[in-house]
Amino acid sequence: MTWTGPKELKAQLARLWERGDLLRDAVTGNPRFPLRLSLKSPSSADITDRFNEVRAWAAGIGGHRFYPRGVAGTSAPRPGDTKNAGLRVDRDA
Repeated sequence: MTWTGPKELKAQLARLWERGDLLRDAVTGNPRFPLRLSLKSPSSADITDRFNEVRAWAAGIGGHRFYPRGVAGTSAPRPGDTKNAGLRVDRDA
């Protein structure tokens, strides 16, 4: 099982922050969001054969906050609000 977890997603965000990409876009007005992140997710075979593990993985991803808390200019999504969460996660093939 090599699915992307919260630590890997946070590492992707940390790299964007450390390179200055997120702050630069906020200052220049470049639209950064929805933000594309790389996500290795379970295959259809995984869902069929390892349903409980996939369910735990999805709960683990969904139970984490991937946005900065208390940073000026950010609006944190409310629990259950997936429509305008501000982050977009793409699945790697």
